[in-house]
Amino acid sequence: MLLSQAAGLQELRDLVKRLLTHSPSQRLGSLKGGALDVKAHPWFKDFDWESFENQTMPAPYIPKVSLASLQLVSWWQKHIPKDAQAAD
Repeated sequence: MLLSQAAGLQELRDLVKRLLTHSPSQRLGSLKGGALDVKAHPWFKDFDWESFENQTMPAPYIPKVSLASLQLVSWWQKHIPKDAQAAD
């Protein structure tokens, strides 16, 4: 494993550990800095928060949709009452 990958893994472990801290008073994001503490964590150092917040960030993965999937959605929309479908 490359040194940069190992450092990234350590940063990720630290982030998850701090987010999952049992005591809310000590949990990352619940401290004085709030969400800014999470955004400032080293694991997010290269993350483009501005494009994320503006919803201009390109998707990291765009799944391929099969014809069968589209047909299932079409069937669902025709046969399931509107009040039972999730709201947009």
